[in-house]
Amino acid sequence: MTATILVVNDEPGILMLFQIILRRAGYQTLTAKDGLEGFEVAKTQLPDLVVSDSIMPKVHGRKLLQMIRSEPTTQHIPFILVTVGGTWHLETDVEWIEDLLLIAPFDPPELVTSVQKLLPEKGN
Repeated sequence: MTATILVVNDEPGILMLFQIILRRAGYQTLTAKDGLEGFEVAKTQLPDLVVSDSIMPKVHGRKLLQMIRSEPTTQHIPFILVTVGGTWHLETDVEWIEDLLLIAPFDPPELVTSVQKLLPEKGN
């Protein structure tokens, strides 16, 4: 079974790049242009994983994670937050234990490896 990944990013070029990388790795993708839309897609489509930018209009990535964790139907979905530089402190947040922080810039294989770490049973 192929895993479905929701990519949330307000920059169309980056959104498309992530889609290409993930599809080439064998995953299906859904997209959203901001955290609010991402939350709605997560609730209705129930992806296997969310990859979200940290800084976006309406709802930023960290808030999106909180929203997903507070919703019973989505609280189980693994989450990768993509940020530039070390702006978030992963080790100090208990809520991050089962999730990943991906620091940009990164090489495409790093994104795929991060996804595989959270979806080992699904493969690609």
